[in-house]
Amino acid sequence: MRFRDKVQKLQQQKSNAFDFSSSFLQSQSYSITTYNEFLKNHDSLTYTINVIPDAYPSITAEEYRDSVYEKRLYFKGLIKDDYGFNRMTFNYKIVNNKDSNGAQEPVRSDTIGINKAINQQQYYHYFDLGSLNIKPGEGVEYYFEVWDNDGINGPKSTRSQKMFFKAPTLNELSEKTEKANKQLKDEMEQTIKEARELQKKVDDLNKKLFDKKELGWQEKKQIKDLLKQQEDLKTKVEKMTKENAENSIKEQQFHTPDEKIMQKEQQLEDLFKQVLPEEVQKMYEELQKMLDNLDKNKVNEMLDKIKLNSEDLEKQLDRDLELFKQLQFEKSCRIISTS
Repeated sequence: MRFRDKVQKLQQQKSNAFDFSSSFLQSQSYSITTYNEFLKNHDSLTYTINVIPDAYPSITAEEYRDSVYEKRLYFKGLIKDDYGFNRMTFNYKIVNNKDSNGAQEPVRSDTIGINKAINQQQYYHYFDLGSLNIKPGEGVEYYFEVWDNDGINGPKSTRSQKMFFKAPTLNELSEKTEKANKQLKDEMEQTIKEARELQKKVDDLNKKLFDKKELGWQEKKQIKDLLKQQEDLKTKVEKMTKENAENSIKEQQFHTPDEKIMQKEQQLEDLFKQVLPEEVQKMYEELQKMLDNLDKNKVNEMLDKIKLNSEDLEKQLDRDLELFKQLQFEKSCRIISTS
């Protein structure tokens, strides 16, 4: 047998059986020649071995971020390889940050659990950047890396695209917070205005019904409209309560306010929750039930409840608004003093 420009004698196992073994790392041809002491004209057969190189593994990565907790990162992706995997890691480092010797932060790695025997599989990963203590204006660079199980040449790796997270600077955070707070303040003022308008409509309807013995379809429609407006106010208050809590969370992710401001933020959050206590929620349900069997004797009771509720809502929101304005003023003064 001839290959690699060398002649190799095959080992005879039986009278007409020979064998030979070798590992081929690249494509090549070889020939087999037979001969004996009586054969002078050698005959041969030529063959070609085509070696297919083990390909690099492939990886995709998709990133998702929490809409409120911006430092919480979620990933989903897919890894593929011809024969399986050796290991996989999530790698990250803080950029724009140097240690005491002026060197860049080192790359840190977390091992990702995968099934090494499955050639194609999805993976999921969660990472909280809050563990890195990122300062305003700093960034984090991160990517995934996967290795195949190439036992001949050693494991080969492939990296996903690099992804980047940048914490807002104090100025960016201030502008973003100011915009969100202005929107919330405008919503509060508009809701207070609508609560006052609802009270006026209730008074007007009461005057209109004073001399009437029975309710017409028009009066019934007006009452239903008033209940609908009251329900809309309730929805707006719930939305503002949620927005206030989310704004506070977003603001505190990148810098911690002083203790007095945190106490007032907690006080404001508690006040928002008091705008719609549990007994008010039950009253909404009762008023809706009264609509099914509406008569003249129940109208005044219903209208009084609507007006009383809108008055309470207005007072609560007025108090919330004043504390909200005071809190934003103190935050602005603190930012100016620290800049």
